[in-house]
Amino acid sequence: MLRLYKESGEFNEYSVFDTDKGELKVLAHDEFRNLMQQHPERIQLFEAKPGSRCTGFPRRIYFQITHQCNLNCSYCFIKANATASHLPFKVIKDVARLTGERGLMEVRLSGGEPTMHPDFINIYKEFRENNVYVSVATNGIWTEPIKEFFITEMISGLLLLLTEIKRHIIKTEATLLTGL
Repeated sequence: MLRLYKESGEFNEYSVFDTDKGELKVLAHDEFRNLMQQHPERIQLFEAKPGSRCTGFPRRIYFQITHQCNLNCSYCFIKANATASHLPFKVIKDVARLTGERGLMEVRLSGGEPTMHPDFINIYKEFRENNVYVSVATNGIWTEPIKEFFITEMISGLLLLLTEIKRHIIKTEATLLTGL
């Protein structure tokens, strides 16, 4: 799906966002018109409201779907832990629908560890079905079903917190070697 944004005719501010690739491109007026004519079936248009210079809705949001995490980082500012709560799926589904309708380009799922939400895969799919590109801020320590999902979906929007992965691997290797 291509989302076209017409912010302000005064400055010819046009852009296109590909919700499948997560790519944003600024367009000249002629490119904007050509896309509208060539691919009407793939286009969603979002225009600035009269008297405004912008669409009035955020393009990207960070969405904390859980406070649960499989690590216990001393610097964690949300104090995530293994038994913390999750945002209900119904609430997230409503947010996905609303933000998709309003022209959100990207949601970055975060937490805690977002993949620990019991409905993570459905959450990801819900945003995609509403033509919102999904990126995931994760520590990379996943269950097998989550690993399989990422492999089969070939997700490009993974943001790994490498320091914690390294610490976890070192701790795991030390435990295996010493038996602690």
